[in-house]
Amino acid sequence: AEMSLNPDAPFALAAGAVTQLTLTLRPRAAGRFQHVVHAVDLASRTLVSSWLVCAVSRVPAITKSFSLTVPTRLGANRKVALSNPYTYDATFLLDTDSPHLLGFKQK
Repeated sequence: AEMSLNPDAPFALAAGAVTQLTLTLRPRAAGRFQHVVHAVDLASRTLVSSWLVCAVSRVPAITKSFSLTVPTRLGANRKVALSNPYTYDATFLLDTDSPHLLGFKQK
């Protein structure tokens, strides 16, 4: 699984303040994943805190499939309808395991 932190570079912590970090985890396969995250004081090189991030990912349910015939070396553009199944506004991320074959464009 790919994991990233934001900010992804050293940063200062104000005394007594709470600092929020964003952790993004994007599993590329189904399974269980564990990542250890350490906070280190760079001045004294001491460990401030550690966290164990545990995640379980499952293969998503396939709700639609498409069959495309694309001429060799020409490529093709196809429109695919996508609707929000929830009763609240949601943001979706489109991703592919074959970025060399498939790309996404926004309207």
